[in-house]
Amino acid sequence: DLHAQGFKVVTIIDPGVKADRRYGIFQDGLERAAFCRYPDGRLFIGPVWPGNCAFPDFTDPRVREWWGGLHRSLVDAGVDGIWDDMNEPSLFGEDGATIPGPVRHDLDGEGGDHRRAHNVYGLSMARATAEGLARLAPARRPFVLTRSGWAGSQRFAAHWTGDNRSTWESLRLTLPMVLGLGLSGIAFTGADVGGFAGFPSGELFVRWLQLGIFFPFLRAHTVFDSHDQEPWSWGEPYLSINRETIRLRYRLLPYLYTALWQCTQSGMPIARPLLLAFQDDPATFALEDQFLCGDALLVAPVLEAGATKRTVYLPAGTWYDFWSDALYEGAANVEAAAPLERIPLFVRAGSVVPMVFVGQDDIPLHTEALLQARPAEPLTLHVYPPAGSGQCAGERDSWLYEDDGESMAYRRGEYRLTRFILSTSEARLDLAREVEGSFDPGYDRFQVIVHGIEKTPSAVEGMPGAEITYASRSHAVRVSGGPFTTLSLRW
Repeated sequence: DLHAQGFKVVTIIDPGVKADRRYGIFQDGLERAAFCRYPDGRLFIGPVWPGNCAFPDFTDPRVREWWGGLHRSLVDAGVDGIWDDMNEPSLFGEDGATIPGPVRHDLDGEGGDHRRAHNVYGLSMARATAEGLARLAPARRPFVLTRSGWAGSQRFAAHWTGDNRSTWESLRLTLPMVLGLGLSGIAFTGADVGGFAGFPSGELFVRWLQLGIFFPFLRAHTVFDSHDQEPWSWGEPYLSINRETIRLRYRLLPYLYTALWQCTQSGMPIARPLLLAFQDDPATFALEDQFLCGDALLVAPVLEAGATKRTVYLPAGTWYDFWSDALYEGAANVEAAAPLERIPLFVRAGSVVPMVFVGQDDIPLHTEALLQARPAEPLTLHVYPPAGSGQCAGERDSWLYEDDGESMAYRRGEYRLTRFILSTSEARLDLAREVEGSFDPGYDRFQVIVHGIEKTPSAVEGMPGAEITYASRSHAVRVSGGPFTTLSLRW
């Protein structure tokens, strides 16, 4: 049983319905007048995977309801989501082959031909699927992945960038595509890690995965007759590097989930071009090889074969190197080390980054001294003070959104939204915590790691049963204990 092993099952469905009267769905669609036809009434037939196929007119609300209901057997079997593919719609034949322009569509009662309906065909299929899943399993959030879409399709489905190639050029194209989709309102996106067509080197897969973990949608995917392209397919050292990269993705899930929640509230994409956050800085306007992931993380992927360093532009403000806690002041270019096992990653000063314990430790590798007593707390808050030492005045908000991740209960108030208010002044740091909502995430203890601290605090107040550890080599303080309203550190 896949569910018992922790797997979710997503099945792939194309719009083409095999034109065979012995096939029940085709016969049912004929009787319901569900398929696209020429102006003279002839059924449009086009070649795709099953052979000659008819195509539902998803712009007709009757057809959308019918199509949505066809997912019942899959839902009853325990399928967790649907992947709508080939829904431009794409036909076999010349590149760009699709439904001919004169073929008619309902267009929600307005009527028109495919020249008008083409752009909304994929959107309408995703809508039919999402609305059908919502009717069939009303207590569960629908998951739909679609290859094709249009403005507004983010209401119904996640997207990916389509069939790419296993080349460094295709990797470089991935980032501007995802950033552009986010600016267009389609934020739940990603790309096929490693490329769909071809076979990447171990190095290319590593670099692609390091980028992909910071996109909302992450998967490795390849054409059906290609070489194996799993994270372990190249052996060592790539296996261990990929394992740690995936572990970082899981550690960051609270942060990434919060960024998705922020998107639902404001439309702000998860993967953000720097120009969106720093609109007064002309140096960010043409940057398309680095980006912000959420509010706090600046990601600078390695996009060239053999590279072990790269130039990164840091906008105005103070930035921490995620791996070393080294401090940098923007606006400036810096040269970032990028050995194969590491993607250049920076944290905006003033941020609180929530992470979870995954497998081994929940602390960046440079804080080795803190690993002697591995934390049992399920939630860790990484705090990056505005000037790194608690010596500079400032205040900034960070957020954590939590719910059960599956049901619609959040609409009834069963969520937890936590606002963290980080305040620093001379010789003092305060982390306030304000909570809204009724959801219980199942933990009542916290581990707070304050980065960039030059000495052990003289006093820690506000956390019941606090245990304090200071690592002088990594300049970090760890405070572990129970729930807090305001945690105060003084020097």
